[in-house]
Amino acid sequence: MTDAAAGGGELDLELIGRCYTKARRAPLLHGVIRDVNGGRGIRLPGGPYTLTQLAGIVATVAALILSRPVWGGHGWFDAAVLLVLPAVVAFVLRHLHIDDRTPAAALLSIALMLAAPRRGQLRGRPYRPARPTRGDTRIHLPSGEQPA
Repeated sequence: MTDAAAGGGELDLELIGRCYTKARRAPLLHGVIRDVNGGRGIRLPGGPYTLTQLAGIVATVAALILSRPVWGGHGWFDAAVLLVLPAVVAFVLRHLHIDDRTPAAALLSIALMLAAPRRGQLRGRPYRPARPTRGDTRIHLPSGEQPA
């Protein structure tokens, strides 16, 4: 025992606190493209956007550009489609919630469910029920003669 504890005084304990700010550096909503020189940056129109919305916008624009030979060639209509369709996708992804989850979280949970073992897990390993043991079953039938 220390002298303070033996004398009935309070213990002088050192409390250590840790801060994990690096894990929260990436914002959940992106509304500004930051300037390299530390300026104000460029505000994204219609933003702020979640990561799911940004992924949907990028995927839609990429799919439209790659498939332009199929649907393109109409002048101003092409530019309108390239601007309106990603905006519609972002709007739908903003308001779409599956069981109060974002579409990305719902797709991830479906993928994990499909990749999981069929019967579940027990102690971190796939559960395999014991194979049924084959018993030696004998049936005795009485003979046709009645005892007297």
